[in-house]
Amino acid sequence: MIFAAINIFGLSPIDIQAKLFFMEARKWQIAADYVSGPSNLATVATSSATGTIDWGPGATGKFYATGSDNAYATVTMAIYESSFYITATSFFAANSIPSNSVINGIRVEIERNASTAGGGTFIDGSVMLIKGGTIQGSDYAASTTYWPVADATNSYGGETDLWGLGWTANDIATESFGVAFSVFDSSTTAASSTASVDDVTVIVYHNAPPSVATPILYGGNAITLSASTTQAVYATTTITDTNSADEISTVTAVFYNSSSTEACSASENLCYTGAANTWLGVSCDWLGATTSATAIDASCTADFWFDAVPTDTGDWSTTLGYATTDWEVWFQGTDVANATGAATTSQELTTLSGVEVEEIGIDYGTVLSNATSTTGKSITINTTGNCPINVNVSGENMATSALSIAVEQQKYATSGDVGYEGLGWTASTGVQLLNLDSGKTEATSTPATDIVYWAILIPSAQTAGDYSGTNTIAAVEDTIDW
Repeated sequence: MIFAAINIFGLSPIDIQAKLFFMEARKWQIAADYVSGPSNLATVATSSATGTIDWGPGATGKFYATGSDNAYATVTMAIYESSFYITATSFFAANSIPSNSVINGIRVEIERNASTAGGGTFIDGSVMLIKGGTIQGSDYAASTTYWPVADATNSYGGETDLWGLGWTANDIATESFGVAFSVFDSSTTAASSTASVDDVTVIVYHNAPPSVATPILYGGNAITLSASTTQAVYATTTITDTNSADEISTVTAVFYNSSSTEACSASENLCYTGAANTWLGVSCDWLGATTSATAIDASCTADFWFDAVPTDTGDWSTTLGYATTDWEVWFQGTDVANATGAATTSQELTTLSGVEVEEIGIDYGTVLSNATSTTGKSITINTTGNCPINVNVSGENMATSALSIAVEQQKYATSGDVGYEGLGWTASTGVQLLNLDSGKTEATSTPATDIVYWAILIPSAQTAGDYSGTNTIAAVEDTIDW
């Protein structure tokens, strides 16, 4: 009986770390009145989209409804007449509200009064918001409340009232956001009366989003994979919420090659995303206690398969263009008001030449002296790294007790099961590079594969016995053809 065992050399696994993340966040509010000073005089105007009577006829009085300073915008009307809109805009400067804030509510406060001359009785005609330069949303006119004789402020909307509209910070922190309101004279007499507006204030309630510190990916080192299996690739960060760390509700992460984005679809070659404990999913968790009252550390881990594309300057990665990319991790922290913050960082992923031989050896069976083994002796070589491979082949003499058969009596080739004489390579104790044509593994379920055929010639007069030896197969990156 003649048996050749197979030694297989690829990169061995390295240590794995895994952790997974997390929890909560609360809303906070900011109030701002950017129409209280002379720098905003030009942001008040009128619109004839409603009513028939303009404010401050023949004068510029309508421009004084900025600041509680007893400088009024006025309109004089009689029975059942309605005023134009006053449109007040540019309350908030660009970027004055963090762009990823969640808007929870908007409150409008209008300071106004009305004369009683002639029995005039004024009520709100319309009170609406201006979004993108268009008057829209819910109309909060207090149509049953008379305007007071002395200055008093009435409030509209509130801390959790969005006026029937969806809002982003950028919708509000712009000159196209504002308030439009008009007044109606519900008097039953023909005498003229005057309505006056002293000040218009807007308060926006929004949630400060959490902030995510620049993550640390794989301990700040290049990512190395494990042949034939997965490697835990982890990243850590600190997430801060100015309200309280207890208000940070969740953390998510996506690991992806920078040829794509964090919105990528799960792929063992290019993208690890999705729920924990799912194929190609990402697990996240707390890392111990909170860093401070407002911050907590988190870790996210993905199990990278051995075929994830390399980004170093290997032959395959350079030729395919991946050497100009890297692997990134995208962290997002979310608070209880669904406000989010995000950050990314990147690392190289190194080339891994991995090989797996499906058979445990080559069983040549019983072979007579001066004869060759039968056809059908082969090994299946799977590519279990992230680049195409060739293999270095070497061997040792086959032996039994004090007898041996020289390793050179074996021959091998990838060209087909053509018998001993048709095989092109003679085995040797020295390393010989065998060119494979299998390419890179793109799916671990169907690894790139090549077949190597083997045969042996037993010398004449060779003493019978059970001979065994070892042939060694070691993976090297294929730089010849793929």
